[in-house]
Amino acid sequence: MRPTLLSSGAAGVAALLLAMGGPALANPGDPTGEPMEAAAEPAGVAAAAAGPYGPTSLQLKCKTLSSLSDWTAEHTLTVSPANPTTDDDIVVTYSFTAGPTNGPVPVPAGDLTPKATLVAGGEWDAETQLTGPAYGAIGSFEAMPGATLTGSFWVEEPGQMTLTVANVLFDHSVVDTHCNSGADPVTSPQATPISISLTIGEGSGDPRPTPTPTPTGEPTPTPTASASPTAAPKPTEEEEADTPAKPFGPKKVALKCKTLSSLSDWEATHTLTMSPENPGRNANVKITLTYDKGPTNGPVPVGAGELVPKATVKVGGVSGGTVELAGPAYGSINPETAIPGSTLTGNFVAKDPGLVTLTVATFLFDHAVVDTFCNSGADPETGPKDTEIVAEFTVKKKEAANPGTPGGGGGGGGNGTLPVTGAGGPWMLLLWATALLLPGVGLMLWLPTRKRRTAGI
Repeated sequence: MRPTLLSSGAAGVAALLLAMGGPALANPGDPTGEPMEAAAEPAGVAAAAAGPYGPTSLQLKCKTLSSLSDWTAEHTLTVSPANPTTDDDIVVTYSFTAGPTNGPVPVPAGDLTPKATLVAGGEWDAETQLTGPAYGAIGSFEAMPGATLTGSFWVEEPGQMTLTVANVLFDHSVVDTHCNSGADPVTSPQATPISISLTIGEGSGDPRPTPTPTPTGEPTPTPTASASPTAAPKPTEEEEADTPAKPFGPKKVALKCKTLSSLSDWEATHTLTMSPENPGRNANVKITLTYDKGPTNGPVPVGAGELVPKATVKVGGVSGGTVELAGPAYGSINPETAIPGSTLTGNFVAKDPGLVTLTVATFLFDHAVVDTFCNSGADPETGPKDTEIVAEFTVKKKEAANPGTPGGGGGGGGNGTLPVTGAGGPWMLLLWATALLLPGVGLMLWLPTRKRRTAGI
């Protein structure tokens, strides 16, 4: 695996580029201050100007979930200074005049951030991330604006280097879009032709400032005025470190569905996320579940507004309970056609600190006449089984800045139980619309009333 250039904080510049088989790359933010050793040490290498790439019109392939599209824009890649040496922080700037076209769902301001993976070649084998500012609001089927992405690094030894944009990522909390030169940018990615070559010359030979290492129980030393950015101090209980969440997907999942006595298979790409990903105690957490397509409708058309997608999520770990998710009602659906994809959301209050798991137990396609249950059970209604759609996150010990109580139905139970959103309770339904007219007999068969049940509860 190619070493990764780490981020150095709020500025989003690269912090450490590891060299493999060539001169070492490093950054002032490296807490050890020890660069990787060079495989060879070329002497007397003079800096040579790096010619920019572009602006050049280029078409790349993009993929969002299972959907492929083309993206054409003018791309530019530059470095500064143009004649870098081992004394310099090398700043890389990548820009494009327009982004890909957004899909049918509007994107709120701040939800989408353009990023790019930059690969260092030549006498190096490493990579880093370039980052641009988050976008403003983007409407449905609207082209994303252009952007400028930056990152920086420095090298310990002189040598020849190529810098290539391998992948462009439009980073969203729910669904990411990857763009590169591959026929399938996710399963068979291929680096873009956006590349520049440069010669890094020898500097003065003076050692770069050594940042203060991370403390191990001792007080943090006071940095000198000439020192590079110091490593962050060990977080206290009042200021806990963020623990990375483990969202699910996007990943294909095969489920079984049941409508009345009819069984069918449903395969779709699912994503399960939470926000915030590392909340404090008593934070209001939003769960978001998406899938790119629903099960196939039966022989009867469904009128607009008659079908609502829902899901039950079981909460485990330090807490327990269930959260009911719901999405917007569907438009009209023709017979024997796939139900469109959807986004379902629900909220709960994360009361106890520690690891929390979220498991999608069952899907319910809620119709006033006939419901459809989908989960991993052989019979999703009489023998339901939880799906493999599972996400994890950690609740901090510190109280959330704005503790909240979600709206909706009943609250949670005692310690460790999360409040449940959404309405509950059984009710009776006369299935008059499922009456079967027997051909050639003229007899109308009425199905009896039944008590509405939710599978998996």
